[in-house]
Amino acid sequence: MIARYIFDYKYPTLNEYINKCRSHWSSGAKMKEESDYATVMLLRLQKAKPIDEYPVDLVVKWHCKDKRKDVDNIHSSIKFILDGMQKAGIIQGDGRKYISQIYQQIVDDGKEYTEVFAYRKDELTIDE
Repeated sequence: MIARYIFDYKYPTLNEYINKCRSHWSSGAKMKEESDYATVMLLRLQKAKPIDEYPVDLVVKWHCKDKRKDVDNIHSSIKFILDGMQKAGIIQGDGRKYISQIYQQIVDDGKEYTEVFAYRKDELTIDE
């Protein structure tokens, strides 16, 4: 494993983001900007170091307080995290040149935070 990042922040779901965008274009933009800012600040608080080995595989663990949200709505929030990581200078980009795979897992443990683990490409093995 190269790095582990913890985001103690409730990222918006895809439905929440779509609803904001439908209400007014600037509402969606503001929501995106707030999520990016939160990600950058949380990375600074962790004194996160930039990833310098590419490409990487990411494992994302979404810790949820209950089962009310759909899986696809939860997983879509990775966009906010990756964009924030890029703005913070942790990753050089979020294209396939830099991130080869993203594996996501939902953990129903009564808490609301996200963990992101970065691994060297092909360091992880996923059994079929």
